[in-house]
Amino acid sequence: MMLELHSTGIDVNPSTRDYIERRLEFALGRFRHQIERVNVRLEDVNGPRGGVDQRCQIRVSLTGRRPLVMAEGLESEIRVSVDQAFDRISRAVARRTDRTTARRRVQGTSVLAATPDEA
Repeated sequence: MMLELHSTGIDVNPSTRDYIERRLEFALGRFRHQIERVNVRLEDVNGPRGGVDQRCQIRVSLTGRRPLVMAEGLESEIRVSVDQAFDRISRAVARRTDRTTARRRVQGTSVLAATPDEA
């Protein structure tokens, strides 16, 4: 699982980077074998004007041909928006991987149920 971290208008010091890496491991560690890359983008939307403008966007590339999973957090403090985004991406990745697993199970059982002996 490779982490790419980009920021616009926000100073990403080592403690912020460590915080993001810990949140990544906590939120997505159990899906490690199904994730190729995680792209985290931090942005100060309003600049020096302040307000609820600290955005964290997360894009997760899953293995195989599955599409990207994306989530976003927008709060007045960057760590709060990071928490919000990682909570959302964790649920989204769980839903996506559960759907894939369920489809495989259904496809596998439907093939077994269509045996000519039972007809």
